[in-house]
Amino acid sequence: MRWKTTAPSRSGADNLMVGTTTIRVRINVTPWLRRSGRIYLDLPAQQPGPITASWVTQGRFLPGQVHSGNRALVYAGPSPRPSWKTY
Repeated sequence: MRWKTTAPSRSGADNLMVGTTTIRVRINVTPWLRRSGRIYLDLPAQQPGPITASWVTQGRFLPGQVHSGNRALVYAGPSPRPSWKTY
C-alpha cells in the first residue's frame, strides 16, 4: 500500500491509498458441472470508510471493479470442468 499522492492533505480530499496484489483462485464447480451460472465477488462494507477494488484477469473471469457493500459479476456462463484454476 502507498499513498496516491506524495503529500496527502489534512482536508481528507486526497487521502487515498493504492496497492496491488496477485490472487490465485481455484473454484470447485462440481455441483454445477455442465450447467450455466454466475459467480460474483462480494465486498462487505468496511470500516473506517469505503474501499474500492478493481482487477484485471488472464483467464475466464471478467475484469471489473467493486465498491464496499456491493458485489460485482466476475463470470457468467457454463462450467465446463470440475475445477478451474485461474491467475
